[in-house]
Parts: sequence; C-alpha cells; structure tokens
Amino acid sequence: MPGTQVGDQKDEKMSLRPSGTRNPGTTIAFKLLLLFGALLLLFSLFLPASSATSQEQQSSCTISISRQPPTVYYPSLPSTGNGVAVVVGVSYSPDLVNSTFQLQYYNGLGWPTLATFSGNSVQYNFAYAGVYSDWAHYGNNLLRVEAVQQGCASNTETLTVVQSGDQGALQDAAIWIAIASMSGLLIFLSRVLPTKWFLTIAGVTYLGLAPFTGQRYDVYFLYSSGIRLLDRVSPFSPGNLQPYPFALKWAYPPLYVPYSSLSYLIYSAISRVAIPSNAALTFPGFYTSTYEVWEAFVPSSLPLLVFLLKIPMIASTFGIFGILSKSIGRRTALTFWLANPFVIFITSVWGQIDPIATAFAVASIYLAKKEKFGPAYLMAGLGAATKVWPALLVPIILVVQVRKVGLWPSLKELAWLVPPALISLALFGVYGNLLQSLFVFAYARGVPTYAGEFSVNGLTWQQLLVAMHSPPISILLFVGLPVLILVMVLAYKRQGSIESYLLIMLLVVFLSYNYVNPQYFFWLVPLFLMLGKKFQGVLYSTLPMLYIALSYNILYFISPVLVYDVYEGPAAVIEQLKINVFYNSPLLLVGLFGIVPSAVYLLSLLDVLGVLGRKIRPAGELLKNQRLPPSKETV
Repeated sequence: MPGTQVGDQKDEKMSLRPSGTRNPGTTIAFKLLLLFGALLLLFSLFLPASSATSQEQQSSCTISISRQPPTVYYPSLPSTGNGVAVVVGVSYSPDLVNSTFQLQYYNGLGWPTLATFSGNSVQYNFAYAGVYSDWAHYGNNLLRVEAVQQGCASNTETLTVVQSGDQGALQDAAIWIAIASMSGLLIFLSRVLPTKWFLTIAGVTYLGLAPFTGQRYDVYFLYSSGIRLLDRVSPFSPGNLQPYPFALKWAYPPLYVPYSSLSYLIYSAISRVAIPSNAALTFPGFYTSTYEVWEAFVPSSLPLLVFLLKIPMIASTFGIFGILSKSIGRRTALTFWLANPFVIFITSVWGQIDPIATAFAVASIYLAKKEKFGPAYLMAGLGAATKVWPALLVPIILVVQVRKVGLWPSLKELAWLVPPALISLALFGVYGNLLQSLFVFAYARGVPTYAGEFSVNGLTWQQLLVAMHSPPISILLFVGLPVLILVMVLAYKRQGSIESYLLIMLLVVFLSYNYVNPQYFFWLVPLFLMLGKKFQGVLYSTLPMLYIALSYNILYFISPVLVYDVYEGPAAVIEQLKINVFYNSPLLLVGLFGIVPSAVYLLSLLDVLGVLGRKIRPAGELLKNQRLPPSKETV
C-alpha cells in the first residue's frame, strides 16, 4: 500500500492548500482582468470629462436677446421703405466680442438674415430691422440672433404684428389736439383772468408737468453728472475712464452740476434709493443707440428726482416774467411769455438748463439799464457759468459803462466777475485736471459734436450740407470774434439798447453755428419782447415748436416710469412714421428747417440793425432831412 499511501499524502497536500490560492495561470489571467478593468474605468472617466469640457466650451458661446417693442401696431404693412423698426437687444459672452452676428427671422423653412452687425467690447448691441411685408406678417413672427463663425444661436423672441387700422392715427391726433387745446386755453386765460389767479394756474401747470416729463437723453445728463460728482468722478473730462465714455461728458460750464448732486442727495434721503456706481450709469446699449443711454437708471421714484432737477428752470422762467412785466407790462408778459407753449415746453417738459442761463442774462441787462454795473457783471458771469452765451454781455456792458463813466471805474467793477470765475475753475480743478477740463470744454463748445461726432443739428442752413453729404462748417470760429469787436465799436459810438447788441451777436451765432437746437430759441424770445417785438417773439417760439413736433416722437418726452418703450402702442407707430417722413423729406428738413429759418435770422438781424440805425442817427441829421412848416422854421 505504499503507493496508496504516497498518493494519499499527495492528495492530502493538495487538500491542505488554502481555498483562496490559485495556480500561476489563473493569477496571470486575474491580473490581466484587473488591468483591463482599470483601463476601462480610466477610459470611462475620461469620456465624461471630455464631454463636460466640450459642453463648457459650447455654453460659453451664449447669446441672449430681448425685443422692443413686444407688439407693433401697423395700419398696413409696407413692402419696403421707411417704416417702424423692431429693436432687438443682444447680449453675448466674452468669446463673441468682435464676432459677426446676424439678426434672423423664421420663414417656415429656415432662418434668413434681416441684418448683420459686429460685436463690441461691452458685449451688448442693438440690432434693428424695418417691419416690412417682405418678411413680416400679421400675427407672430419668430426672431433670433446667430454668431456666424461660431454657429451658435440665441433664444427666439416673438414679434407680434397687429393691424391697427385708424386706431393709431386717432390716438396720435388726440394727443396733439389735447396739447394744442391746453396751450390755447392758457393763452386765453392769460388775457382774461386777474394776474394772481393766472399766476396760480401757471404755477400748477409748470410744476405739475415737471415730474412726469423730460427729454430722456438730456435729463440723463442732468442727474448722471451730479451722481458722478458725488462719486468723485469728474463729469467734465472723463478721459479714458471706463465704463464712462468720453461722449457722455458734461459739455457745459459746471455751475449746474453741484445742484444736481444736491438734488440727488435730497432725492436719496426721501426715496431711499442709494447712489448708483459710476459703472452702473452707462447703459451698454449706448454704444449702438446713443439716445437709449437713459435706460441705465430708471427707478420707480424717478419723477421725484426729475422734479427736483427742474426747480431752477421753473424759478428762472418766473423770474424772467417778473423782469419782463416791468419793461413790457404785466399782461403782455403773461401772454407772450408765461403762457407761451414753447416757454412751458422748454422749462417744464424738456429739462434743459437754458432757462437758468437766460434768467441770468435778462437780469444782467435789467441791472445794467439801472446802471448797477457790478451786479450786472455778476449776473452775466453766473449765466456764463451755466451756459456760455451770457458771457457775450460782459464786453457789451463794459463798452456801455465806459461810455458813461470812463475806463478805470468800469474796469474796477469787473471784479464782480471773480466769484463765478473762481467757482467754475474750482469745480473744474477739484474734480479733475483743470487744464484738461478747460480744453475739453472749449473744444466741445467751439466744435459742437453729438456723441463725439462732428455733425449738424437743428434749424440751420447747414442741413443743406448734410443733404449734399458735405461736412459741416464751423464758421463761428472765424467770424465770431470780428463780429464781437464790431458790435463793441457800435455800442461805444451809438446809444442803442444792450439787448439789441446781444441780439445781433446771437443771430450771428445762429447764422454761423452748425448746431441751432430748439432750446436755443429760448434765449431770443425775451430779448425780442424787451424790444417790444411781439411778432418776433411768436415767430421764434413757433419755429422750434414745429421742429420738435416733426422731428421727435412725442412719447420720448414722457417719463419712462409712465411709458418705458416709446415704440409701443398704435400712436407710437404713427409718431415714428412721422419722424421717418421728416428725415427723408429734403423739402421739410432742408427747406422748412434749414433755408427758411436762416432767412428769418438774416431778416431779423437786418431789422435790429435798422432799428439801431433809426435810433442812433444824431438829432441834427434828422432835422436836416425833415421839412418843417415855414412858421416853425422862422421860430
């Protein structure tokens, strides 16, 4: 049994092997299996990581759009031409800066292109497309924006086009009939009511309109410049400060800006609205749609701030009335000034600083006539610290004073100009580089621009140059000083009125400047009235009002708190169509608001010079040319 015993021992050794052990072949296979599993695990982990990176790259190419207006009310869709544009706000990720974008619409089969534009550094654009029947239809229209090279598209937005019929025209007519009726009623009441009663009605009208109206672009400058001052950022010479574009500088003398800061502090204390940062005051859409910069700041309590900002304008207009009533009579001043629709519009609705500067200028003339020359210089200096043109009074008054009291006493009274000059220089210097601010200010006034572009605007013959695709000509830079010297010589040799000499200079400005904005006419109206020229007062009120009515969407003057989107609603479409007709009609733009106003300026200039000529001829010369009855001659 030895063999059996040996076999049993062998089997025993085999039976004694631990259960967890394997033979060498099995171990190699197991190791290979583990290696394969590890590789598979790594590969499976790698695939999601690679997919996530791809998704992250894809998600960085993001475009988001929003549409204005949500609904277009069209009487009938035009096939092409001048219509109402749909406005699409486009924001996009940083990797799409400088990319080419296409605004597209869905036609049932694909996405044809409506407009093409390039991305900018602020990652926001406005895209525009006229609403025409060759792509749009009544009902819902789908829009999107695509980055051409990257191949990524935005969300889709729905533009709803509604056939309004005569609804828009009727609404728009109702708006203008209401404006005309209120204007006519005020003029009528100024003629029949006792002065105190009408002053009460006028006060309620001016104050009531102020909070809920405003030219949105100009009102933005009224509050934003004061806010920037509170943030210790110079609004006078922003330089390359980002995101404060140079085109959004305060391009006027600095006196109003501290009041704007004070207004905001009062507003903030009442409304609990904090001071926004400098960065928040520049709406990114400014870079493609300048007039929409107001969208940067539209709190629900904005009417309170606008009301505070307009108080000096309203006070100035009533102050001018007080001076006019002493020179032309209270009733005439009520009707031709305080009830004047143009005066009400510029003062309470528009929101410009021209009434303040004009009040200082009128006060300066009034004081100079009373031979209070020192205070007259002070008023002229304060006017020039608000807007430049009242500075023209200083040399005119100086010559008149020299004629009366001599050179040295007159020069000593110029010391009254020191306070407004120091205030202006201090504001320019404390909040920025003094010399740089002065240079920017001088350039902005000497070469007027719009958003940094040299251009033509308003009621000037240079609209003809625009129609001819010719650059504007800043003739004032060449003729201004020689004409001022001639006026000073005339004022020294002849005893004309100060307002006559100032009118000559301002009419030369109107004839030679490439900007004659509607609010500039505010300067002239009281001067004509002081000369007893009521017709010219009416004429120089009517011309700018016609221009405003034809060149502006009236809803743009309504507070955005009440009407945010000026393109929304049936009446808005009619207003926009009106503007398109105006700017594409050379007869209106160049003829009615270019050639005709310039002819009026020239005739008015000749008329003022003629009045001076009649008044300044020596008495002896008049007697020579006048035949008297023999009995009078013998006497």
